[in-house]
Amino acid sequence: MFPVRPGSRGRVPGSRLFWARATVTFLVAATGGGCAIGTGDGELVGQVSAPTCGLLEEDFSLDPTFFGANPILEDQLEIRIQHGSDFESKSDGIVLLVADIEEVKQSKLGEALDLSTARDAPVRMSFYLHETCPPDALDVIPVHYEAVEGTVVFQSIYAPGVSTNEVEISGQLNGVRLVDPDREDERWAELDGSFRFLYVRGAPRQRFP
Repeated sequence: MFPVRPGSRGRVPGSRLFWARATVTFLVAATGGGCAIGTGDGELVGQVSAPTCGLLEEDFSLDPTFFGANPILEDQLEIRIQHGSDFESKSDGIVLLVADIEEVKQSKLGEALDLSTARDAPVRMSFYLHETCPPDALDVIPVHYEAVEGTVVFQSIYAPGVSTNEVEISGQLNGVRLVDPDREDERWAELDGSFRFLYVRGAPRQRFP
């Protein structure tokens, strides 16, 4: 499955998130008239460098097929967009953490919000390739990068503290640069993209029967 070739999609699992994770309940409805879980519309394209995985400034396209969101800590929203609906540790995708969804909903829709690793960043983003570059493969350093620059513009967002009826989540990613903090000169990604889906509450996924 790897290295990723120009025009192909990349994928990889990761668990090295730089924020606290809550119980995962990533379930969404279709953007159309149906209610298929995890479906939506979007794209993520750019370049990825991960030498130990055979990726040397390769053209990249995620081809996302799963879209989910999980409200956490009352005022935050975690968004996951990935190829496939498996656990993050076995998939390729991105995670966005929106720090104050009520503020975004009420006054920052349509505004370019900076992405960074700062504790007070309005939105933080990580990128993982745990399917394309399995972290348990010999000599492969896991691809789990953090955004250090770029912006996200939300056109709509789910903020249950403001409204439980407005469930669309949509946005645009512009000029996002993500790096491995320990090897940022050779391990990085530069991505642009978009996403649109509906949030719907559902039962948490079970790891064991």
